[in-house]
Amino acid sequence: MKLNFSVFPYVLLICFISNSRAQVCTGNIKLETQSDVDNFNINYPSCTELEGNLLITGNDITDISPLVQLNKVIGDFEVVNCQNLVSINDTELNVIGSIRIIENESLNDIHGFNSTDSLKTLYIFENPVLNIVAGFDDLKVASDSLHVDSNDSLEIIPSFKNIDFINHLHIDRNSKLESVIGFNDLDSINLLEIFSVPIIDGFNALIKGGTILISGTDIIKIEGFNNVERIAGGLWLANIIQEEPIEIFNKVKTIGFNLTLSVQGGEFNSLLQLEEVQSNHINILNCNFQNLDFLSNMKRMGGFKPFIRIDDCPNLTDISGLDGIDPETVNWFRIRRNENLSICHSDLVCAVLERGDNDPPSVWIDNGPGCNNTGEILEQCAEKPDEPENPTLCPVASRPGMQIDRLENGKYNIMYHYGEKRMYLRDVGYTELLELIEYHKVEKDILFDFDTFTLERYCDRAETLSRGEFYNPNLPNDLKMEYKINQTMSEIDFFSNFVLMLEIGECVKL
Repeated sequence: MKLNFSVFPYVLLICFISNSRAQVCTGNIKLETQSDVDNFNINYPSCTELEGNLLITGNDITDISPLVQLNKVIGDFEVVNCQNLVSINDTELNVIGSIRIIENESLNDIHGFNSTDSLKTLYIFENPVLNIVAGFDDLKVASDSLHVDSNDSLEIIPSFKNIDFINHLHIDRNSKLESVIGFNDLDSINLLEIFSVPIIDGFNALIKGGTILISGTDIIKIEGFNNVERIAGGLWLANIIQEEPIEIFNKVKTIGFNLTLSVQGGEFNSLLQLEEVQSNHINILNCNFQNLDFLSNMKRMGGFKPFIRIDDCPNLTDISGLDGIDPETVNWFRIRRNENLSICHSDLVCAVLERGDNDPPSVWIDNGPGCNNTGEILEQCAEKPDEPENPTLCPVASRPGMQIDRLENGKYNIMYHYGEKRMYLRDVGYTELLELIEYHKVEKDILFDFDTFTLERYCDRAETLSRGEFYNPNLPNDLKMEYKINQTMSEIDFFSNFVLMLEIGECVKL
């Protein structure tokens, strides 16, 4: 890309000379040959401060170190289309305007600028052999942007360790860049965009975020961002493929615009305190999430006809993690191509669909059985057991437990609780019941004698369990049953049914 610098009024300099101090030069300077650079001290004797722009451009230029006498540019400093310039170093310029280093085919490294503490823009673009950007040790503010783009050989950005505000940080198309780690003092940014960088770490001081967009096409590692309290704009985590757990943005309570997640790989333990997406929609796309429990603190959405979109998540079986959202703040759903999602009648979905005033109507396409049209979802909503109106209080809710009711047809209804969660399983057979109980004996150290079980005994038992004492019933001694339990125990998925959230400390009898 060639830039047009005809807009710069390059004029003759008017130099004000003082016998007692350094010279201040006023105007714009354009250096187009190596001779222009070498003769700078002759043409502008004792000039240490330039009130104007300095443009260095030309294939003849190979060395800019003769400019060492210049200490300050109150304007823009630009190095553009210097095809034979190998290095920018030995300069401690304090640039007040912008620094632009663009399309220098042989430029290998950038050092210096350690006297610059505040500038408008740093733009490093299309320098194909640039390997390292260093210096800028005192830079604290980039009031417009810090833009590092299309530098094919750039491997490291160790600078910017003291910067605390950037209006817009953009890092993209640097194909060999392995990490972005040098922004640990940054506490405020209006727009952050990082694309295709394998390791993103730091940003631990960041408190105020405008819009944050992180996107990658390879396996990447993201850490940090855990002091961000509010994102005023949108949050996009797009095309993220990560092997390790992702634990970021865990103090964020509010996102001002949209939330978009497209994440595969490690466990997603992020956004755990998020309560509100204030404008328009939540997008969950091309993810390998099994559930959406990480959004269980969500309370509301906002904007014009806000909706929830979930597309192409083949492992997703459970969307009840959204049940904390006020259904009056959700207008519609678009749920498509989630092949294992067969239970869509969560509390939130049922409340929104039963309201019947969706405009536009919700869309359900190519999901598992039971999740492909509003009618079949509403049928399942109608079959859900009602939440008890007057639950009996008893100790424990932080301990796991089960309540079992025998039915006349030889089957059982089960209420399972752990912490605040309540899960109901209906019409469970005797064999399945034994498997569930055996699972709890192994995994949770809790057992119940379902033949003599009552709500009162459950609460008594809860109090015993809270003291660390355990009850051991006599299960049938059946080797075939024991073998079956051992074979199927790892496959049991308790949370295939919907979950109701009640207050801590409540025991409930179906």
